[in-house]
Amino acid sequence: MNPWPIIGGVANVVCHDSEYVKVNQAVPGDILVLTKPLGTQVAVNLNEWLIEGNEKWEKSSKYFTAERAKEAYFLSVESMAHINKNAATLMKKYNCHGATDITGFGIRGHAKNLVEVQKELVDFRIHSLPIIDGMEVINNNVFNFRLLDGYSAETSGGLFCAVPQNVV
Repeated sequence: MNPWPIIGGVANVVCHDSEYVKVNQAVPGDILVLTKPLGTQVAVNLNEWLIEGNEKWEKSSKYFTAERAKEAYFLSVESMAHINKNAATLMKKYNCHGATDITGFGIRGHAKNLVEVQKELVDFRIHSLPIIDGMEVINNNVFNFRLLDGYSAETSGGLFCAVPQNVV
């Protein structure tokens, strides 16, 4: 217990190279894996619109029942509350070549940042996005969160991992 009030702060740790996954080891042929679905920002906003009963909910109700909106919200809360420890442990176990968490910049922003720090020349190709059921409908018809563009912010998002192809 610190007797002085502290605002902000930094934590440091010392560990051996073998104890963590380096971010910059991706190679051509790696398989990209995302450990949590996208769409938490959309689901949380959909729930807020439902509670408020505003015009965005009126528009959303053409596509979603209140029950379905709540299911999406509860799934997003469960996803956000689930920490990435198990995924990180598996990354280490299977010699993952790098990763980042998907949060404020969306999957595309974080993927771009990850590509830029690689030692080898790589080009990530994302062909499908795991999205909470129906959130693309809300994104496309009610309010554009830039979910399908890859820039929708996530809270406590999953790990975006470059996994060696011989593991998958």
